[in-house]
Amino acid sequence: AANAEQLDIVLMSGEAYDLLSESGYLLNLSSALPDGDPNFRGFLTVNKVILEDNGLDLALGETEDYRATTVYEENALEVSRFPLFLNAGFTDSVFLGVVANSPRLDAAMDYIAYLRGTAARITR
Repeated sequence: AANAEQLDIVLMSGEAYDLLSESGYLLNLSSALPDGDPNFRGFLTVNKVILEDNGLDLALGETEDYRATTVYEENALEVSRFPLFLNAGFTDSVFLGVVANSPRLDAAMDYIAYLRGTAARITR
């Protein structure tokens, strides 16, 4: 669904967040959200993104050492602290990410503002 541009927003557990982040599926939200927006800045989370690795070579037995080029990006919001989610009964953190290739970024940002309970639309 993500590769077919049919998925815009994902709600994730911590494990799913790590997997989608490392795979490069999530949009860097620091570039999508307005700088210093008090409605979102305290909720941004940082995770590793693997830009390049030799995982296939390792799996094929062509190398013994795993190597990866990584960066860390603010690519999710911890929404379990949003008022809407506070009393939802989640025992672990819930993260929200925007799929990096979403063609509906404005709609995704509007939906995040709705979930956060902010009346103003996010302007980039």
